[in-house]
Amino acid sequence: RVTLIRKQDRGVILTFLQVNPEFLFHSYQALGERMSKEKTKFPRDEELISDLTAAVRYVENDMALTIERFTTLTRDGEITHDLLWALFKPNTIVFARHEGTQQDRLLIVRKTAYQHVRLGGRNFVAFCNIVTNDGEEFGFAAAELSLAKFDGVRKIHQLEFYPLQFHPDRK
Repeated sequence: RVTLIRKQDRGVILTFLQVNPEFLFHSYQALGERMSKEKTKFPRDEELISDLTAAVRYVENDMALTIERFTTLTRDGEITHDLLWALFKPNTIVFARHEGTQQDRLLIVRKTAYQHVRLGGRNFVAFCNIVTNDGEEFGFAAAELSLAKFDGVRKIHQLEFYPLQFHPDRK
């Protein structure tokens, strides 16, 4: 999430962006690619290059352990509950089986969050869109998918829903 913040300090209005770490993590690759592209342009936009460099360095330095854990786990097709946020980047296509109809379906993740539930649990929730057709209306419908807190490591393709890229039959 990116938030525009305006503050007044001694009569001067300061404007800056506040960006959450998850957004930077999900944007890391694109930020690096854009930084490389900007460095080849003439004339160079040094302010933009400086901002992109700062964002890339933040991820590389402050999130190094997260990147290492996530990369190691996902390389083996595994994930922990605390890293689910990293697995479900916005606009990820996810595979899920509908409980009621037992039909496979694909959804698009729009955002995610951890939500506290009774008895001290913490579920991971993905807020998604799904293409739907009820015979009269065709379009997107909102859907929420939830994963209960789990301990240890799980195989990604054994979760109740997961990114399509981890489907065992992907081609």
